[in-house]
Amino acid sequence: MIDRVEQTEWCERVRAAIIAGNILEDPGYWRPHVEVCSTCRPRVEGLLTLRRLMERAKDEAPIRVATPEQGRRVMRAVFERFHRRRRRQRAAGLVAVLLAAGAGTFAWVHPGGRVEAARNPVAYAMELDRRIFPASGPHAPDLLKENADLRAEYVRALDNPSSLVRRTAMSALAMSGIDMDARRLETVIGEWSETLDSPVELAAAADGEASIRGALAVRRTATLHAALLSAYTQSGKGDARVSSTVLVGLLRNTDADIRHVALMSLARDPSFAPGEIVTSLFLHDPEAVVRTDAAECLVRRGGPKGLSTVIARLRSTQDFEVEQSIIPVLGKGADVLALGRDRVASAATPTSLALGHELNLVRAGERAVPSALVARAFAGGTDDVYSLAQIAIEADQTELRAPLQAAWLAWSPTERRGLGRMLARWDARTTDPSRYRLALDICEAEFDNRLREIVTALSRSEVPDVRERAQALRRRGAAK
Repeated sequence: MIDRVEQTEWCERVRAAIIAGNILEDPGYWRPHVEVCSTCRPRVEGLLTLRRLMERAKDEAPIRVATPEQGRRVMRAVFERFHRRRRRQRAAGLVAVLLAAGAGTFAWVHPGGRVEAARNPVAYAMELDRRIFPASGPHAPDLLKENADLRAEYVRALDNPSSLVRRTAMSALAMSGIDMDARRLETVIGEWSETLDSPVELAAAADGEASIRGALAVRRTATLHAALLSAYTQSGKGDARVSSTVLVGLLRNTDADIRHVALMSLARDPSFAPGEIVTSLFLHDPEAVVRTDAAECLVRRGGPKGLSTVIARLRSTQDFEVEQSIIPVLGKGADVLALGRDRVASAATPTSLALGHELNLVRAGERAVPSALVARAFAGGTDDVYSLAQIAIEADQTELRAPLQAAWLAWSPTERRGLGRMLARWDARTTDPSRYRLALDICEAEFDNRLREIVTALSRSEVPDVRERAQALRRRGAAK
């Protein structure tokens, strides 16, 4: 009744949903395409990573408007502590920091008690951020691409004295898909100095020196997050790619997110050959996401030896979280499929992991889905049933269609929405009138624009009752 939606059309839908900011509102709807599309899967994974890193990269310091009296108290506290430490320790490094903090306070607090937005780095950084990421509504990813003057302002902001302003501009450029010069990024990763910006009260704290060092360390980590956003988005672009030597230097960083994105970038660099440190991270890193990235890097860039290392480790351990995540990139070689069959056959394998391997086996050409695995999936949660539905669709296991409809009926409207669309699209590709009726049951329960094409096709059916139901549904939709 209806042809499979072309791959390019789905890719455009995913791209539009990412830009509109609603890709994560209904993940079940996108899952069947994203899981199998080599273009869209990295886009969605990258979006999830970038969203998390953007949150972490934002400066946590509060933005406050200081009164003159507050400014004077801060100044007194800063300089009193400065003189005490100078008399006791003659600590030259602390002297420089405190003088910088004092100077920052004078610039921060206007004699009239108002913050000068044009000279306040925190206010300027907020302005740069809000242009691209409004407080309400979706972000504006095309703004910097379309406005050359505005784009030039963000590029100039990369040289601002304030590290907060530089970091904000760099993140906005990365999230807008605008490449930075690779050599500049390498300088950011290796040499950028940090500024405190706010609040200068750190200098007057009881442990002032430690507070300042800690604040600068936090800002350095945030800068690395922002730089790695750009490094990741540019990692597959030849001359725009950051040197793998620079990225390898970050693999020993204590921050897991930095190791995570550095490995993701290296995995996309065709010139990179993973060494001992990547293998060590795969074997021993305490964070599952880092072990997963290291495994992917070994598989993608380590050749047969890298794949053998990963398979041997998965067989000898029960690192199921990593194994679940890495299945899509393991491929369909004999060793991978053998591991998959063993996992599917074992009752000790978590259901979600067994389903992941079964999907890989189906995509390798094996069509029989073990009845024991089917029973485990239906007895599990909604995610397991979604996975089973995807397997049934790709293997065209029609005997599972009625049980999946029963599961759909038993779920709440929120739980079943994505599953219904998956099943209805599967039904519409058949020539079986009984399947058309199942699809119409779904369309009548949750009709929306994403089901409209199915209803339109069924309204031209040669089966009278199917045609009449579909036409009635079209009229109902048009009346809304």
